[in-house]
Amino acid sequence: MKRYAILLAAVSVHLCLGGIYAWSVFVTPLREAFGYSAAQTQFVFGTYFLVQTILMIFTGPLLDRYGPRPLAVASGVLFATGNLVVAFAGSTFAALWLGYGVLGGLSVGCGYVGPIAAGVRWFPEHRGAICGVGVAGYGAGAIVLAGLAKALFARAVPVLHVFRFVGLLYGAVIVLAGLCLSMPPGARVERAAFPRRRLIGDRRFWQLCVGISCGTVPGLAIIGSLKPIGQSLGAGLPEAIAAQAIGFYAVGNATGRVLWGLVVDRLGGRATVRLSLACVAASALVVAVSG
Repeated sequence: MKRYAILLAAVSVHLCLGGIYAWSVFVTPLREAFGYSAAQTQFVFGTYFLVQTILMIFTGPLLDRYGPRPLAVASGVLFATGNLVVAFAGSTFAALWLGYGVLGGLSVGCGYVGPIAAGVRWFPEHRGAICGVGVAGYGAGAIVLAGLAKALFARAVPVLHVFRFVGLLYGAVIVLAGLCLSMPPGARVERAAFPRRRLIGDRRFWQLCVGISCGTVPGLAIIGSLKPIGQSLGAGLPEAIAAQAIGFYAVGNATGRVLWGLVVDRLGGRATVRLSLACVAASALVVAVSG
């Protein structure tokens, strides 16, 4: 039963961290309250993912050395701190950028890899599926946070107060769930002797980078402004329907992560990446033709 509790803790951490996909819910209130431009809110969103990506290069070795628990706790503290910075000083763009973009990105950089690694170690016979289930929480995070934020905005709660509430609640959940994470007894880290400069010159590394980029960049390009995009189409979708688009996106995101994890277990990584990119290209073609 312990390994299922750890899997639940891993999903809980990712469910909180994945709230970034609900960013567009906050875009309109921030712009209306403080006059931020679309470029500014997107810059915060982009900074979040840039910081997260860079930090993961360094948290991987830290995970091997210290395990997932301290990194997850640090993630929760950083998440709460970042949101509180926004809550108390978010009327200035620098504070919004620092709190949500930089500290929020650091939070995910610390907390993303550990829960997945712990889950996979406890379920070695289903590595792809467990990885998919773990990160499905990250994909579904937008459903929870978008619904929570929408309920608070409906009660006329100011946007900065929402950041404070989310920071304290989510930060506590991440810390508590992170304390439940651990590796199996006797688990040993297998490290390959593979120098970084050799990695940079390896064709497979760049194939992986291109494959992941083509699979993720299209989604990230629109998710940060999904709600405003919906409201700007044609005569403009009603706010409630535009907000629901975030939920539909999150459902597809979470479901796809689980399904592709199952596919990896059957077809292997290379075939799965090719099939996934073929689906992305086909869906883009359908949208282009129907539009």
